[in-house]
Amino acid sequence: GQGSQVAAISHDDTCMLVASRESNSGALCDATTGRILRTFEGHSKRIGRAAFAPVLRPSKEMSGGRQPDVGTGVPMAMYLATSSYDNTVRIWEVDTGICIAIFDGLGSGVNGVCWSPNADLLAIACGKAARVYDAATRDLVCTFEGHRALICNLSFSPNGQLLGSASNDHTARIWSIPKKQCIAILTGPTDEVNAVEFSPDGQFIAAAADDGVWVW
Repeated sequence: GQGSQVAAISHDDTCMLVASRESNSGALCDATTGRILRTFEGHSKRIGRAAFAPVLRPSKEMSGGRQPDVGTGVPMAMYLATSSYDNTVRIWEVDTGICIAIFDGLGSGVNGVCWSPNADLLAIACGKAARVYDAATRDLVCTFEGHRALICNLSFSPNGQLLGSASNDHTARIWSIPKKQCIAILTGPTDEVNAVEFSPDGQFIAAAADDGVWVW
């Protein structure tokens, strides 16, 4: 509807998370028919961004007809992360709609969330900083600070070793997860940088700004 926006699309392109602008919920919809499959409720303000985990992970809810992992026999599940204007991030099990984790105490300006390629890390944009958490334990791995304005978007490199950030300060930055520091400041845009993405081979990074697309 007019009061909704697509916040994320699953990696197999079969479903999408539609966030309502009029309520604080999100709806999992069939990407082809638009039929609502499940509703996610719990945020106290509307959902801003969302991200599906790129791979299945062990299920927190052991009941139900989930397909077990061939190697371990452990039931596997798809997970979804949502960031909200209530300044929290929630992790949901897609099959059940159950919230299995809440990241709070993030301060103001929670403006984005992304998973590492193997879904073991979760990066959250918190104002001018980016925080990286262990997705399973919720332990803080590192905090990246240096942007002079709000971070709009985050993206992991294909090997999960680097994190890219796009900011309203007209720059993008590349951060090393192992070194826990900034390794590059990418300049050139003369307006806000809204999104950042690594190439599939990790050799290039592209940033979308209000004045164009930049590739380094």
